[in-house]
Amino acid sequence: LTEHTKYFKVAANTTKSNRTGKVAFVNTTTGVSDTLTVTQVQDNALVVSQKEYEVSPSGTIIDVKYQTNVEVEYEIPAEYSSWIKAVPSSRSLTEYTQSFVISANEGYDSREGILIFKDKTGTLKETVTIKQGQKDAIILSEKSVAVESSESTVEVKVNSNVDFETKILDADWISEATSARGLTEHTKYFKVAANTTKSNRIGKVAFVSTTTGVSDTLTVTQVQ
Repeated sequence: LTEHTKYFKVAANTTKSNRTGKVAFVNTTTGVSDTLTVTQVQDNALVVSQKEYEVSPSGTIIDVKYQTNVEVEYEIPAEYSSWIKAVPSSRSLTEYTQSFVISANEGYDSREGILIFKDKTGTLKETVTIKQGQKDAIILSEKSVAVESSESTVEVKVNSNVDFETKILDADWISEATSARGLTEHTKYFKVAANTTKSNRIGKVAFVSTTTGVSDTLTVTQVQ
């Protein structure tokens, strides 16, 4: 027998599946032959369909869909595990769905967390970002004040993480005075006219968010 050496160039496999090819060595006169089988592995991939979710402060369930041709696991970093929880997943042939419960945000600041999807070897990795809005609030330092019958000024401190406006409800004897405003704490002043009547009187001032409608109310009681 005479030994021969042949070389074959195998192109890169850019598909997501393994593939097999054959090379036949055939005698041109007698037809005697032998065959070489070439098996090439797939191009591994992990693709997440949506990489960022914005959810309401009240909490929800999100479905993260991803496509892969390798075994994949997910990771919830420890700092987010208190408010992001995995639920049992559903699986199709090539597309997978993993659901996560997002707890209600009881804080007054928005928050952001991440999910990490990766294969067993760690060579493929996708990150999903979850952004959750704040719990909107308007909180008054005083819910109720009583003033003398003479003209006076009422100071109210307001802590809020939303824009708001004031509405004086059915009390034309209360008017808003000059206010001072800090970064997150607001100070409002209201001028209370002298009560020249022979009866006590009560007025209300509502502090209402201009966007979400969240509110708080101050009650002003003036003696006769």
